[in-house]
Amino acid sequence: MGNTIVHISILLASLVMASGMPAAFAPDVAEPETSAYEEILVGIMAPSTGGAAGYGQDIMAASMFAVSDFNTKLVETGAKWQLVPVYMDSMTNRGTIIPGLEYFDSLDIKVVAGPSIDIIGPDVPVFASKNDMLLVSCCSVTLVNAIAGDNMYRMTPNQTNHGIILSKVMLQSGIDAMIPIGRNASWITDIIYPASEAFRKAGGQVVEPILYDAPEKFGTPQLLEISGIIEAYESRGMSVAILYVGFEETFDIIEAASSHETLKSVQWFGADANTILHTHSLDGAASVGFTSVQPIIRTDKEGILLTERLMQHLDRMPSVYAYQQYDAVLLIGEAIRQSGGTDTDALKRFMDSSSYTGIGEPIMFDIYGDRHGTEYGTWEVSDGQWVITDVLSVDNTQTDCFGIINGRPLLTVQYLAHLLERVSPDEFAAMCGT
Repeated sequence: MGNTIVHISILLASLVMASGMPAAFAPDVAEPETSAYEEILVGIMAPSTGGAAGYGQDIMAASMFAVSDFNTKLVETGAKWQLVPVYMDSMTNRGTIIPGLEYFDSLDIKVVAGPSIDIIGPDVPVFASKNDMLLVSCCSVTLVNAIAGDNMYRMTPNQTNHGIILSKVMLQSGIDAMIPIGRNASWITDIIYPASEAFRKAGGQVVEPILYDAPEKFGTPQLLEISGIIEAYESRGMSVAILYVGFEETFDIIEAASSHETLKSVQWFGADANTILHTHSLDGAASVGFTSVQPIIRTDKEGILLTERLMQHLDRMPSVYAYQQYDAVLLIGEAIRQSGGTDTDALKRFMDSSSYTGIGEPIMFDIYGDRHGTEYGTWEVSDGQWVITDVLSVDNTQTDCFGIINGRPLLTVQYLAHLLERVSPDEFAAMCGT
């Protein structure tokens, strides 16, 4: 099986090199004539198959738009070089990452926008450093890859901030006791444990996280156990909530839980629960008042235009990952432009001192190569759709009503209604005008 994965990865890359891009991902973009230009190859690695294929579609589409837009700007400035992307399907499989990077290295590709999703093990930055490669991941967030001085930069703050914000959201909702549940995977536990610690430090009650190794190992016995914990807390007059973080099984578990009156009677909170990419009915999520907390990216008016282009290509709303990947590719292009090539040390000096602004806010990195940024949005179900209801930051910076979040205007009826519930009239006037 391992050899099959390697061969498929290399075959896909070879096909991409021959054809330019798999037909499933080719958007209608105007590529400038490149025959008279120096070509600088850049790797793009994302999952176009497997469990994270939906997110991979967003990432691939955003990459192509970003390359096209950056190359157009190069032509306008009279530059004599162009970015040429080489796309690699990582298949949502950790086993494809190193073979994929080896293939890029064999093509003398030293800069990669990826790997994209958190199937990235600690061996990946080691490989990048050993082979003098620079990796810029749109979406990696796990703590194991927060390594000072390595060759990987990440366009999303690591998961500790995510957990802190979840704790804050629950405390603002008047929750006294939290029951954390989730799959035993680093992406999830890196959220659950910081959330539990922050909630406990603020005076809340937290039970030991209830973790499962696979969806089929979580069922009626665990749901009955959780029901008993809820009843014990409620008998002491405490307001209880469930923090649930999972993967594709999220809606199945919520649906099963919503058939238990005790579990249905408390509010549920979670993180990135497929608010864009789902095929399930949202009735179960709505019945438990599910609130999902996700990182956001503030964009300028060009973010709205990018959203329209992505929607036309994807035939749905894109996830936040699309905007992060778009910025990652633009950042790589700008780093190459200002560094005069793909020398890794020169690129890292640019990255470490960067305040480059792409489609979103200025891009700056901390000592671990993780993007500075502390804002997260909350989403709730309204009329069968996910809608943003709040924006919070780790440092309590107050937002306003008029931002563009993930390429969409923040100002919605649901956001205003939620805001009026939690701020005074004077605060509301300061944020929203009148």
